[in-house]
Amino acid sequence: MELDYAILKLNPQGQKKKPKTKAPKIPVPPGLLKKFGPMPLNGEACLIGHPKGQVKKMDPTCIIEKEKREQTVSEHLHQYKDTLFIIHSVSRVIEDRGIEDIMMGGKNADKVGTYSTFMYHGSSGSPVFDAHCRVFGLHTGGYPYGFPTHEESVIEFAHPLLYIFEKFVSKLKETGNEELLQKVRKEAEGNPHLKKVLGDDDPMEVDGE
Repeated sequence: MELDYAILKLNPQGQKKKPKTKAPKIPVPPGLLKKFGPMPLNGEACLIGHPKGQVKKMDPTCIIEKEKREQTVSEHLHQYKDTLFIIHSVSRVIEDRGIEDIMMGGKNADKVGTYSTFMYHGSSGSPVFDAHCRVFGLHTGGYPYGFPTHEESVIEFAHPLLYIFEKFVSKLKETGNEELLQKVRKEAEGNPHLKKVLGDDDPMEVDGE
């Protein structure tokens, strides 16, 4: 499961270089760095995205603890208890997709957060929020299986944003991009989790760690 992400620079209308016509300056909404948090081990969560390219939707859900992932998959498959062929077929499909990697003892068990959601198509990259409205992950994918008329998924997962942020900061330091690094530091003020990644944290324990 490779970590795949992109960092984009916004250039809102009205701030274009040499625009043909002068457009009104459009303010950019405040970023979410100040409302950035660690991956919760359990509790409530919420996704906001555009499933299958449709209108924006919200899906309140709950974090599935890593100790309960196998149970969650078994409970999902229980609906096919009278058709062993379907259970066997679905099990083969999700095994081929590497579902064992996120189960207890798997190589990615501690690297993702899991939950159930209907947004398992066309919503990759959507933000995932915790019960305190802090964004903690990027919706990445799931383990779907299909029927002739529809498709379902046994469980979905997100990559933690703190891990992505850590990689981003590391790259800035490697390339010596002090200008952008200072901008990130300014935006991260007041967020102890990000200050810790930046190396600006106090030697005290950070809540939630």
